[in-house]
Amino acid sequence: MHVVAVVLVLVHGLVVRGPTKPVCSMTEPCDEPAARIALLFERGHTIVRVRTDENGRYRVKLRPGTWAIHVARIQPRALVVRHPMRADLFIDTGIR
Repeated sequence: MHVVAVVLVLVHGLVVRGPTKPVCSMTEPCDEPAARIALLFERGHTIVRVRTDENGRYRVKLRPGTWAIHVARIQPRALVVRHPMRADLFIDTGIR
């Protein structure tokens, strides 16, 4: 019998969206956590889906390699996973 060990790496981060209003000031933030946003990690035929929590944070375990991250309104981003890492994302709302 052969035992195959699958190595998974923890990737975590914060997803923020903004601006959230047309005029920003120094006293009020113009960005906010992207709560409950779906993220899709794709590598070849493998797709892993995860949602951000109410604070815009996510955690996912992936195999090492190059993954494409898909999230609403931003171009897919390449992510090279080799070791536990933080990968933050920003969603531009287009409000100006």
